[in-house]
Amino acid sequence: MRSVGAVVTKAVAFTIALVATAACGDEPAGAASTTDPRRRDAQAAPPPPDASPAPAVPAVRPGALVPVIALDGEPYLELDAWFELERAKGDVTVTWGDGPTAEVKLGPAVRQWLALLLQPAPKAPAPWHATTGATIPGYTATGAACPATLGAPMILGQGMTGTIDTAGYDDESPPRMVAPLRATGCRAVVATAGPPPRFYAVGAPSAAERKALLAAWKRHPERAEAGDLGKGRPTIQRLTAAGASPLALLTREHDASAPDACGSQYAALRALYTLPASGPPVLLASSHAVFDDAPLIAALARPPTDGVTLIYGAHDLDFGMSGHRVPVGAVTMAPTTNDLYAVGFTRYVGCD
Repeated sequence: MRSVGAVVTKAVAFTIALVATAACGDEPAGAASTTDPRRRDAQAAPPPPDASPAPAVPAVRPGALVPVIALDGEPYLELDAWFELERAKGDVTVTWGDGPTAEVKLGPAVRQWLALLLQPAPKAPAPWHATTGATIPGYTATGAACPATLGAPMILGQGMTGTIDTAGYDDESPPRMVAPLRATGCRAVVATAGPPPRFYAVGAPSAAERKALLAAWKRHPERAEAGDLGKGRPTIQRLTAAGASPLALLTREHDASAPDACGSQYAALRALYTLPASGPPVLLASSHAVFDDAPLIAALARPPTDGVTLIYGAHDLDFGMSGHRVPVGAVTMAPTTNDLYAVGFTRYVGCD
């Protein structure tokens, strides 16, 4: 038989254990809470994640090859030339733009008859903002890899009063959507999807090559059909790359001394020849384009070879009563197709 003292001792021990359990927060059902509410809030489960995840980065256009625009000396990329995005329509300065505009220059040697303006586009649809932070495979003019990161989307337009003039734009030709490119230790002049392209160095032909090329130019079938463009001597540039046959690019442009009938400079006739080890030059392709008076920045080919793409820098035309500006562009010289890509603005004022 247990003594009364043993029973009392056990009861006291049970009470102490119960009090200790309650103090640790394991409260009996129905009992009032003695826990600090701040501590309870700190231990609460985190809220559920947002049900609407951020949109994925848009797909890159297959085979994209996009020249980089230089604005105030800084590189920019036209977004819907690289990504599969629904093109801006109408007056995006109202629907997508917000904030002040900033005038930008193409370069000290470029005469701008209408100001180029940049404006932030915080109200652009979500897929456009999903491009921010994307890495773009850029290349320098010598072919070195130059990966770059995209900044926030912006509207690039032109105007005369400090705001983007949308009178000349429509759904088929709206202001451009661009974003700054940020790279470390390099300067991209072109972005291209797929395998690294082959870049050509631009130089001058030998005297013998020049003589043979001028003779070939006289036989060029399109020269007679090009009117004034076919007259006079073309400029000749020799293109060389490791592992490839040398090429020659012949270009005849309208210039201040030989304008077209409207008094404007707006066209060029180009012919691309291969220079075999023996025998006359062989015509590969020819093209008409609007990149006259613009410096050739880079020439490249992407395997499998589909011709040579010529990357041209900024220039400006303003002669007579018509004007044309192309900040940057590319012409692909290929045996089967002569593609033309341009980031630019065209304004026709009149020709009477």
